[in-house]
Amino acid sequence: MAQATQRQALESLLGDEDEATRALTISQLRAHRADYEPWVRELQSCANARVRDAVRRILQEWEPGAGAPSPEPASPAPLETWEQLEHFCWMLAKTEQPALQESGYVKTLDAWGLRLAAVVGGAAGAEHKARALRLVLAGELGLRGNRSDYYAPANSYLDRVLETRMGIPLSLSLVYLFAARRAGWEAWGVATPGHYLMAVEGLILDPYFGGVLLTPEVLAERFAMPAEACRQPGFFRASPADTAQRMLANLLNSYTRLGDAARCRRIRAYLNILQENTP
Repeated sequence: MAQATQRQALESLLGDEDEATRALTISQLRAHRADYEPWVRELQSCANARVRDAVRRILQEWEPGAGAPSPEPASPAPLETWEQLEHFCWMLAKTEQPALQESGYVKTLDAWGLRLAAVVGGAAGAEHKARALRLVLAGELGLRGNRSDYYAPANSYLDRVLETRMGIPLSLSLVYLFAARRAGWEAWGVATPGHYLMAVEGLILDPYFGGVLLTPEVLAERFAMPAEACRQPGFFRASPADTAQRMLANLLNSYTRLGDAARCRRIRAYLNILQENTP
């Protein structure tokens, strides 16, 4: 059953419409022939032409003398936007649940974005937007930190976080961020040491603790920094690529704690590929 699931996951990833997702998967398979060769060969007869083409390129890399040479697969494109990071989150979720249909989850985030915009209405100030995030996501929807099972892998998969409405600082911050951006607001990640946060219109929130607003004074005390430094727009500002790597590092930690060697190898391979392709 596990082997069938793994094969379905590979088929889903190799057939993904996003070129960066396919390239990331191809890079992993090329580098780990011993682990994946049986499943790759099974997919030679897949009905999906995109999958067959990817398999052909992988096999030609493994066996340079077989068949006509093909172009070198493109390296995974760097994750440069938050939209690309969201797609990465769905790709990551499909490695665990190959049959996952992200459209329903996307619609959920769309609805939450509309709700945020409706709550703010004509009040366009940053403080109103920060308050709306707390009222809607933490208050109405009940998003909260999973303190009882913090290291559970499910806390790092976006689909599971949306289902349970529980997560860790990074995953909850991404839910806030994705919903806020759907409302048309400027939002980004804040990669403070040990505890990921998010910012909306320059105000920093802690989604793990109910979306509480963190003033520069609070941040200064927490990180032993001058308050003025905490007011700067670039205060620990995270990039989508760095956020993806941190997400994988969290998962690697979770699976290491569980002693799941197979998943550790897989996540480590993804992490290595991202690091190699991040400028």
